[in-house]
Amino acid sequence: MNNMRNKILMTLALLLTAVMGAWAEEGTLLTTITATDKDSYSETTPGVVTVTLSNVAGYSSTYGWLWGEKSGPGSVTVEAKEGYTITRCVFKQSDKTPVTITTSPFAITFADGECVQNDDMDGVTSIEVYGPAAPAEPAIDVKWDAANKTGNFTMPAFDVEIAPIYAPVAQWAKVENVDQLPTAAEGIYAESTDAIVTAGTVAKIGETENVQGTLMYAVGTSATEQPALTAFSATLPTATNITNGGDVYVWYYIKGADAPQGQDPTAENTFNDSEICTTPLKVTVLNNKFNIQFTAANANTIEAGKATVTVGGTAATVTEGKLEGVKMGSEVKVTAKEGYKFRKVEVKKKASIAEGHALTSAKFGEIVGSDGKAYAAADKDILPSGVTAAALVCYVDGNGHGLALALTDEVDKMNWSTAQTTCDAHTPAITGGKWMLASKGEWDNMISAAGSHTALRDGFSSVGGTNMQSEGYWSSTEDDSSDAWNYYFSNGLWSDVSKNWKRCVRACLAF
Repeated sequence: MNNMRNKILMTLALLLTAVMGAWAEEGTLLTTITATDKDSYSETTPGVVTVTLSNVAGYSSTYGWLWGEKSGPGSVTVEAKEGYTITRCVFKQSDKTPVTITTSPFAITFADGECVQNDDMDGVTSIEVYGPAAPAEPAIDVKWDAANKTGNFTMPAFDVEIAPIYAPVAQWAKVENVDQLPTAAEGIYAESTDAIVTAGTVAKIGETENVQGTLMYAVGTSATEQPALTAFSATLPTATNITNGGDVYVWYYIKGADAPQGQDPTAENTFNDSEICTTPLKVTVLNNKFNIQFTAANANTIEAGKATVTVGGTAATVTEGKLEGVKMGSEVKVTAKEGYKFRKVEVKKKASIAEGHALTSAKFGEIVGSDGKAYAAADKDILPSGVTAAALVCYVDGNGHGLALALTDEVDKMNWSTAQTTCDAHTPAITGGKWMLASKGEWDNMISAAGSHTALRDGFSSVGGTNMQSEGYWSSTEDDSSDAWNYYFSNGLWSDVSKNWKRCVRACLAF
C-alpha cells in the first residue's frame, strides 16, 4: 500500500512541478504558516487566511508536521478570508523540493490509519500562501466644507487614522510692514471696461517667483452681507455689468495655492485660503447717463415740431423740454425741419444741482425747498427740478426744530382772525413742517437770531424773496378778547391793537 501511495505522491509532485514554472511568478506572498507541535487545530492569520490541521502528528517548527500514525483521515486546509484570493500554496520541507498546489481547494488529505512518515510530504515546516495583492483599504468619503474649513466623515466599522495636512494661510505682501490690499478705483463710469479696484499683492513662496495664492473678488450691493463663495472670481472686476451709477462693494480674499504638480503637499508649498475681508471696498461708480435741457429762444421749440432729435441714430422724444438718460458717448443730432433753419445752436454744461438735507439739521439763513429739505442760500438758483424756494430759516433751537418765514407777505393786509386762517392754509405744504401765524415769543426768537429787527426785515431779497415792510405785522398772541399784539418793523416795538384792524401778514413754518 505504501508503494502505491508513494507512486501517487510522486505523480502528484511531477504534475505540480510541471505547472510550477507557469505559476512561480503569479501572485504576491500573502502569508507564511509555520509548523508547530500541534497536530489538530485551526489557526487564522489575521485578516488573510485560515489554516486548519486535522489528525496530523505535529512535531516542531524545525522538523515540521509528521503526518500519519493516526487513526482516521488527516488533512491540512488553507482558506482565504473575505476580500482575498489564493492562487497557490507552496509546502516547504527541510532538505526536499517544495510542493506547490495551484487548484482549489488548497488541501491535502490522508486516508485512515496511513503512515506517511518518510514520504515526500513528510516534514512540512511551512506553507507559503500566494494570491493577488491585498485589497485596497476601503475609501472613506471626507466631505470638505470650504466655507467653514471643516472636514466631515462617517465613522466606519474599523479603526482609522486622520492625517491632516497642516498648511499656513496665504499672506499679503508687505511694504514697510503694511499689507498690500486691493484699493477702490476712482472716476469709473458705469458700463465701462475699467477695473473698479486696483489689485492687491500676494506674498511669494520663499525666494521663488511663485505666490502663495490667487486674489479672488466678488461684487455685491451690501456692505455687511458677504456674497456666496461661488460668486468669487480671480478676474479683476470692472464696471462693464454695472448699468447705473452708485455705490457697489467689492469683497476679496486669497485662495491659497496648492502643491505644484508632481510634488507632495508640505507646509512650504501648500497654503490655505485667507478669510474673506471683513470690510469690503466701497466703490462709487459714476453715472454714465445724463439729461439734456432744451431751452428755446422763441416759440419754435422742438416739442412744437420745428426740429427732430436723434440719439445714436434713433429718434428721441423731448418731454417738457428735457431728454433724460442719454448715455455718455452717444451722438446727439438736432435737425431743423423743412422750412426752418437754426441761426445758432449753443451747448453748454448745465449748472450743478443743489443737494438738500433734512429740516432737522437746518441752519439759520438756509432756505426751505418745496420738497421739505433745507438748502444753502447760495444754491437758490440750482435747486432740483420741480423744487421751489418756500421759506427762509430764521431760528433753530439746536434740537432739530426751528422757524422759517415765507419769502413774501400774504397779498393783502387783513384782520387778526383772517390772518390766522390764511397762514394755516399757506402753500406749498411742507413735509415735516406746519404753516401758522407766529406768536409774540416766536417773533422775538427770530428777531434775536437775526441780530436786529432790521436784519430780519431786510434779509429776504438776497434769497429771491421780498423784504418785510416797515409796518405792523400780526402775531397770534392775544392781549385780551378784543386786542392782539403786532410788531412794528419801523421802530422795533410791540403794540396791542384791535383784532379788527388790518395789518401785514407773513406766514411762519414751524418744524
